[in-house]
Amino acid sequence: MATAATTRLRLIAPEFATTVDADVDALVAIYETQITAAKWGAQAVQAVALLVAHELELQARAAAEMAGGAGSGSGIGPITSKRAGDVALTYGGVVGVSGSGDFDEAVYSQTRHGLAFLALRRSRGHVGFGVIT
Repeated sequence: MATAATTRLRLIAPEFATTVDADVDALVAIYETQITAAKWGAQAVQAVALLVAHELELQARAAAEMAGGAGSGSGIGPITSKRAGDVALTYGGVVGVSGSGDFDEAVYSQTRHGLAFLALRRSRGHVGFGVIT
């Protein structure tokens, strides 16, 4: 049975509509240990859904890279350039947004869902990483 976060994910990230519920639910379970309703309140479901969508996007990119023979799938940082002929991707360095050195901002800034998570997190004040409180 789909969780509230799985249902929300299907709404905010229709590109993952064909992703098997069991796979999504496994990621939801992981992120629900970090995003607590006690700390995030009504925003907890949205935060979990955004993090799962972010993770699925990173997994999809890595799989595409592996399938295309474009390397190990370990690109990190936001994509700063692309090329179709002979396939090429260039990743920006892992530094925080605006050079702040904030690693989790650098990680989340790689996808639109990660950026939406950062915006949600900022709307409630910076909470850092670890258990994302």
